[in-house]
Amino acid sequence: MNANNSNTGGLTLLLVVIMVSAMSSMSASSAYLAYDLMSSVAKPSPELAAYDQEIKEKTDQKAAELGLSSDEIRKEIRSEYRKACLIDVIDGKCPEGTKPGQNGCCDFDDPKMKSKFEKALDITADIIEVLVVNIMAEALVTAVYKKVMSKRALSMASRTAGRVGSRVATRVGTRVAMRASMSAAKFGAMKCGPPCIALIAFEVLSLALDLTDPFGYNNFQANEVIRNERNYIDVQVQKQSVEAYPLTFPLTAAFPEYDKEFTTKLTGEMLADALKLLDKNLLVELLTTTLSEDKKNQKVSENLEKALDAAMDKAMANTTRRDKIIYDFFVSKGKGKHIERVDFMATKDRFGVTLSEYGAKEYNDRMRSKHLDYANPFKAAPGPIPDDYSPFVAVYTDTYRVINPSNPGTEAKPNVIEKKLPRKICLGLPYGGLIAHCEYGMKSSKHSQRLNPSVYGVRYNYERGDCDFTDEYCTRLGLEFKNNDCKMAPGQKYIEMILGTTITRTYKTDWDQRVRAFKSKDPGKITLAIVTLPFMHFTPWIGKLVSAIKDTYGRGVGTVPTRCGPDKEKKGALCYPKCRDGYKSSALECEGTCPPGSRNTGLTCIQGIHAYIPGNKCSNPFKKCFYQRKPCRAGFRYRGSTCNAECLPGFTFRSGAAGSAFCDKPRNRYSRASKSAPLDCPEGKVKDAGLCYKPCKEGYTGNGPTCKKVEESKHVNIYDV
Repeated sequence: MNANNSNTGGLTLLLVVIMVSAMSSMSASSAYLAYDLMSSVAKPSPELAAYDQEIKEKTDQKAAELGLSSDEIRKEIRSEYRKACLIDVIDGKCPEGTKPGQNGCCDFDDPKMKSKFEKALDITADIIEVLVVNIMAEALVTAVYKKVMSKRALSMASRTAGRVGSRVATRVGTRVAMRASMSAAKFGAMKCGPPCIALIAFEVLSLALDLTDPFGYNNFQANEVIRNERNYIDVQVQKQSVEAYPLTFPLTAAFPEYDKEFTTKLTGEMLADALKLLDKNLLVELLTTTLSEDKKNQKVSENLEKALDAAMDKAMANTTRRDKIIYDFFVSKGKGKHIERVDFMATKDRFGVTLSEYGAKEYNDRMRSKHLDYANPFKAAPGPIPDDYSPFVAVYTDTYRVINPSNPGTEAKPNVIEKKLPRKICLGLPYGGLIAHCEYGMKSSKHSQRLNPSVYGVRYNYERGDCDFTDEYCTRLGLEFKNNDCKMAPGQKYIEMILGTTITRTYKTDWDQRVRAFKSKDPGKITLAIVTLPFMHFTPWIGKLVSAIKDTYGRGVGTVPTRCGPDKEKKGALCYPKCRDGYKSSALECEGTCPPGSRNTGLTCIQGIHAYIPGNKCSNPFKKCFYQRKPCRAGFRYRGSTCNAECLPGFTFRSGAAGSAFCDKPRNRYSRASKSAPLDCPEGKVKDAGLCYKPCKEGYTGNGPTCKKVEESKHVNIYDV
């Protein structure tokens, strides 16, 4: 498969789903792609139209000789073709993302999608349907012509051909689409994967010598760290794409608005070439072996698919024709300046058309802000990932990296070797997340500000895949600019072990700025640098103070929280959940209440009930009724030796003794002691460190009574006058 023009899933750094699995059962994601492909409208090329007309004329001629109507045959095939399931039930189950529907098909869970092909009635609109129907009609007429099929069986065979053709067209078409199509929605944001995140976490923790890091020295990430992340991406893409690596830039990622149209165009052309290469005798044989049974139809479509897939591989191997189709398509869309042919890169799995140097720059400039929004490992995406977003970076270079076979390193820290191409071309690699290291920056601790390297002129180098650091940026970090990186001065490591990072680098930054003033040959700067020498113990903190004042403002004195939320009640200095219905609050417990007609005894609710001893039915002792009791009055029942009143709902009868009869029930209770919560702030205030403050303005974060800018402003050189 063409890994650089394929579909993918989710938040990984790789093109994981590059090949479709065995096509005898289609996944829901493949079916989505197939539906888009097969229901698209595109005009065939003159060559394709001529080939289609040639098939049609041959079929018409043979049918006329046999006294058959080729139009009726095509009509019946087309009718069955359009009724065929897009997704079949396999072993009694539907693929993930689908559910059993009508007529034995699987329907999409998403109601917006359709489970059947409902193509336009204009048969010339869908080039794939036209090809398949005409090819199948030709095969059937040929079978009758060669007397391997009777005219009587033709109708049943037409239905079989329609079902088989639909399945094969869908599945083989999907394979081509997977090679050709790569819209951003199929990739998702290529953020930092787990190994990448682990690298960042290790880097931050290993550098965090000062826990608070008030001046953001630990926000720095060296090019060594960024290059290691780049190497990790390279190796993973190499493993997934194999023969297609290095990847030429997928043009549908650069121009997603043409993705669907381009995919349909290329599929139609390549499918036509494959059909030309397909052995027509094999097609006739496959169709005539079975005419009706579904299981056999499935076997026929599988065999035909294998044959057509082999033919498709041969068609795709004609890279000159394939790449001309690609190049001409995008030129027709006005993108001639943006693309170029690179024939030496062309294989059956890799397109020999990519972005030009101009196209690469235009794409990278256009996508920079989107990479910082949707592939940034240092912040959450501002919203859902747009459909037109792709994490690919256009890398215009003659160098690519492969894993070192003799010393591969570890998965998280691979060792690579560089390879050279004959000349610079545009490769496509998912480096979108690397840009943030150079042009957004990170925040190493809760109270430090985010240090944005781009403020000091740092830029991402699209050719190398790392940062172009500046002397000014390294000075801000208390480091030295060497070999396009910021490094410690000789002996600085040991001084920091004694004095700490913050003190050491703050004084070094001040001294470097003073030296820069001496070298400037500016009288004002030199004078200021000299006259402040006696105060050099204090001057390093002046610059920090100026920057801190510029980025900070007060928001008033904090107040003690005084209220609880609507579903809580205040008990002392804490909030507790309100009692459930039927319970009342008592300290940290909720006690069940006794209903009217009963009294609270502490642990139970007691209901006193009236009871009486019933008399005899009659007064004559010589009669049987004298020895029988009278029935209880209405509302009473006989329990024990008395008639007593009914208990309240939920109560249990305990005693029927006249004068002391009663029912009771436990008075339930439960504790809230473990569910305490601190008091909340009033409306319009936020809690910080246990006190209530006004919210900070957008772009600022609270720290007690002050609001500090999230992104640090550029630090000034106090010797610049």
